Amino acid sequence: MTAHTRTPGTSVRGTPAVLVHGDLRVDRDCFRVTFRDQPVHLGPTPYRLLNFLLRRPGVVYSREKLIAALWPAGTQIRLSTVDVHILRLRAALASVGGADLVVGVRGRGYGLRALPAGTRELPQDRAPAGAMPTREQPSGARASS
Repeated sequence: MTAHTRTPGTSVRGTPAVLVHGDLRVDRDCFRVTFRDQPVHLGPTPYRLLNFLLRRPGVVYSREKLIAALWPAGTQIRLSTVDVHILRLRAALASVGGADLVVGVRGRGYGLRALPAGTRELPQDRAPAGAMPTREQPSGARASS
């Protein structure tokens, strides 16, 4: 039998146990998500989706990339299934005032809105829901796929 030890504040895989993105907080040890100190109720797949998007806010992932990251290899998942889980994640976040955290880029995919450079919180006068994150990309930059 092998015992697994970890540094306090990290998960078993070595990533932070608590992920913070502005007012959004994900405690991975107890599977608790809060936005502005209000609980966000997520099912298992929207929770995994949020955790994945939190790894790199501002990066847009194609539906295919999200399927590869969230479901076991060989699982037959329709692209529209990703849309359904994004919709559920957005609805849960909207119920506590975080409606514009997850953004979609037409023809590209989905991402988590990046925080403005040099800040740790989302501004109160956020850009419209369809606008992409504030992290600047050189012209011609492509989304992650």
